[in-house]
Amino acid sequence: PEGLFVYQGHIDVADPGEPLSASMVLQGKGASREHLSAYQLLTGPEPWRFPADVVLDGCESLGAWGSAEWGGLVPALLSRGAERVTSTLWPLLDTPSAATMTSEIVSAVSGPGDPAERLANTQRAKLAAWQAGDRKVWPHHFGAHVITGITREH
Repeated sequence: PEGLFVYQGHIDVADPGEPLSASMVLQGKGASREHLSAYQLLTGPEPWRFPADVVLDGCESLGAWGSAEWGGLVPALLSRGAERVTSTLWPLLDTPSAATMTSEIVSAVSGPGDPAERLANTQRAKLAAWQAGDRKVWPHHFGAHVITGITREH
C-alpha cells in the first residue's frame, strides 16, 4: 500500500500489563473521551487498512514503556497494513518548536528515498543547529521520533 496517515494528538498510554489498551484520543475530554485503541484496531470490523506510512505524533506513541509485552498501537498498525510507523519514545511538549518539528518529521518520512535515513538526517541537522546555539530547537523534540517497520527501496 502507498500513502500517508498522520495522527497528531493525545495518546493514552497502555494500562500496566494491558498493552492493547493504548489508544489515540479522537475527541472529547476526561471521561467523555472517544478513543481508538490498539485492541479495537486488531479486533474491529474489517477492513482496518492503513497506508504504507503512518506518523503517530503523540506522547509515548511507540508504547515501549510500561509493559513487558510490546503490543500497543505500533504493532497494531503494522498488522493492519502500515509498512512503517513513525512514533515517539517519550512525552512531547505542546510548543511552537514541537509543531514545527512535526511538520519536518512528516516531510522527512513521506518524501522519496529511505524514510529512516531522511529522519536521521533531519535529526542530525537539528542537533547541529542546537549545538551551534539555536535554542529554538530542542533535543527533546527532535530526538523523540523513531521508525518501526521495513525500509523503502531507494
